[in-house]
Amino acid sequence: MLMPHFYKEYKQLCSQYDTEEACERAIYRMKWPNGYVCPICGCRYAYTIRSRSRKWYECRKCGHQSSVTSGTIMEGSRTPLRKWVHAIILHSLPEGYSAKEVARILQVTYKTAWLICHKIRHAMGHSLGREWLSGIVRIQPARYRRTIMPTARYLTEWTKTILGAGQFSPSGKLTNLRIMKVDDEQVCRRVVQPAAIQTLLQKYLDPRAPEPKIVAQDYGPERDGKLNYEILDSKNWINDAFQGGIGDKHLQAYLNQRCFVFDASNPVDAFGKLLQISLETPRITWAQLTRGMGELLLEKEAARFSRFRRWNAV
Repeated sequence: MLMPHFYKEYKQLCSQYDTEEACERAIYRMKWPNGYVCPICGCRYAYTIRSRSRKWYECRKCGHQSSVTSGTIMEGSRTPLRKWVHAIILHSLPEGYSAKEVARILQVTYKTAWLICHKIRHAMGHSLGREWLSGIVRIQPARYRRTIMPTARYLTEWTKTILGAGQFSPSGKLTNLRIMKVDDEQVCRRVVQPAAIQTLLQKYLDPRAPEPKIVAQDYGPERDGKLNYEILDSKNWINDAFQGGIGDKHLQAYLNQRCFVFDASNPVDAFGKLLQISLETPRITWAQLTRGMGELLLEKEAARFSRFRRWNAV
């Protein structure tokens, strides 16, 4: 695994956000580019209240108090903004970093690092559900294999069917990637059932896009080599970066991270986009993440946004 200091983009971004004040100013400009706006009444005037952690803004009209982290994945967190921003920088790099590595780099506890990482991945999934695939799209399944070696003598393997969708340019280059895990009951003899494919189409495909090329089985000559390579590379990326792989409960979150980083042209662009999405994504709690509610919230948001997009497309 490459350490973050080997990326020049990491050094560049860390130097720009090296203090709490610099991070707060940057988030303020990104959240309110035209100046403060009350989220309740829309008033543009507020009193400034300084607490021990950060500034608060009290609306002069309705008295509502908000900060730069209100309504974001950082809401309610006692972790300094500088560490939040540096965590977002780490997740913008092509190399994946586990919560253990993030805890060591940011000098926080493992529980804090785990929560920050999964909140950021939740924002990544939120972004993927809003950016639909269009043009030339191919869909095909594969199998994610998590290898666990408790001893040198015994080897236990756990597999999960995943469904990949790729958007290709006219020249044949794979430009965007989406990967969704498939429930076991939606797979029969290594063939993905139409219900699972329809779920992926509703989540990620633009309704005005041409009919995609769909291969339902995870074998055969009709599978696209470039898409298959990226799906395999995503599986290897997860297993290498996160110490042997991920179980079923949080697998989708890590697949979302891989797809988000793949779509970005470079770490700087990925960071700017991820920071913006982190400010637009509502807060998700520890209980929701540990109970598997993060994926459910994403599905509800994707369904709501899907109906809105399809209504506007008509």
